[in-house]
Amino acid sequence: MRLISITAFFVLSACGGDDSSPSTCTPGATQACVCSDGSSGAETCDGTGRGFGACICDAGDSGTPDSRVPDGGAPDGSTSCPDPSACPTGCCSGTECMPGNTELACGMMGDTCAPCVDGNACTGGVCRAPSCEESCGGCCSSTGCETGTEGAACGTGGNACDVCIDGESCESGSCVCVPDCGARACGPDGCGGECGAGCTGGQVCNAEGTACDAPGCSTCADCGASEACLFGHCESPWDRNYRVTLIDGEFPPRNDEGGRWDILNADPDPTARVSVSGTQTRYACENGTLMPAWLEDIDVTLSADSVLEFALIDEDPGGAFGCDGFTNDSVCDFLEFEGPGVGGTELRQLICDGGYSANLDAICDPGYAISFTIEPL
Repeated sequence: MRLISITAFFVLSACGGDDSSPSTCTPGATQACVCSDGSSGAETCDGTGRGFGACICDAGDSGTPDSRVPDGGAPDGSTSCPDPSACPTGCCSGTECMPGNTELACGMMGDTCAPCVDGNACTGGVCRAPSCEESCGGCCSSTGCETGTEGAACGTGGNACDVCIDGESCESGSCVCVPDCGARACGPDGCGGECGAGCTGGQVCNAEGTACDAPGCSTCADCGASEACLFGHCESPWDRNYRVTLIDGEFPPRNDEGGRWDILNADPDPTARVSVSGTQTRYACENGTLMPAWLEDIDVTLSADSVLEFALIDEDPGGAFGCDGFTNDSVCDFLEFEGPGVGGTELRQLICDGGYSANLDAICDPGYAISFTIEPL
């Protein structure tokens, strides 16, 4: 598996709906197009506003394009669902192409149809809170469009609201870690930095944060079973913040059904989802590649009762909604690291190891891989 040095610095491109490319059309708008035989057809602007989809043609009536997709296949019969090219304006339910505009079968751009749950409505091929329209300038919560300026509902561009953890504040629609040294003269500042000038010569800051001293441990093997070696001291690893840095990953060249990933690009839009016991959900995404280099920092709070969860997703661009997990095919719900409060030892071991790097052939379909680090803040 290709790995990227975590010490390298990269200029990251935005992903999903945060793409810097300007909109070229209005999502859902239809215009005339020319079919391969010279007749007239119709094409529909995709959900991102960045371009029109395939030209839908009806050889039997050149003046009135037929939006139906016979037998779940493409207009020329060359492909069929679940290949996304067979259903450019709707979603695939097995081998059938559906309109993608109902709560029972919602989707767009040939994605897999999904039911809308928890009272959500199908809006523009995406399951959203009924009152959260595509034009939401803040963020979308379960109750609708929020301003996106509060720690309990932070976000912009109609993306799903993030809930900022302790130690973060909502700034310009993003949860930002706020350094906090208090009276500490040395040691961690809670955001990955150092208080004061830091310690040198192999010394570490003492637990009180008042002076530098010799480390009390070098690995978790020097500590008790309920402790971890953090900042040179044997401490409880629980009820504190950690930074998960998603490094890179791999996707197979074809989707799980053997077809191509997307209509507009043969490659997927690889997204990693990180959550803690179903909450604190954050995403990192990249467009149109089999080998994403996310290099994305995601801060989480972990307790002894936590389950740190990871999943890989093909995150199709969701227009104004962007990289938020609403418009996607979940391809690999693959990793769970459990704390001792729920009977597991994996989470402590992950903290002690400082990261994870492996292919996922034994867990998902062949061809998936991921690499990430985790460090205390």
